[in-house]
Amino acid sequence: ATLLTPSGTYQANQWPIALELLYQQNITAQQLIKSTEKDWKRQNIDYSAKWITALEKMWPDISTQDQLTLYVDADSTSHFFYNGQFIGSILDPLFSVAFTAIWLSNNTIKPAQRNQLIGINP
Repeated sequence: ATLLTPSGTYQANQWPIALELLYQQNITAQQLIKSTEKDWKRQNIDYSAKWITALEKMWPDISTQDQLTLYVDADSTSHFFYNGQFIGSILDPLFSVAFTAIWLSNNTIKPAQRNQLIGINP
């Protein structure tokens, strides 16, 4: 995973940002969505069924070395790219907060990776 910000410094819920995820294994779109939903539940994030529906229509199955990128623009709109190709957007600004929380919140399941992404040495 790589996090990109205009200043090079991460500030929670400050947009724009890009989160690039390079996958090291195959994962179906459905597995990816279930994992996302599981993380939201674990973090007690209130999420919308509309988000799940949008992701089901948007996300492809992932193969090793595929890249899924989230770009959150200055208006808090989430745009997804698969191997550099635009695949869809979610306009709800709450989605941007919820999705980035999986990777960037204090409550992430992978705190060492979070620290690396935001530039904190553990």
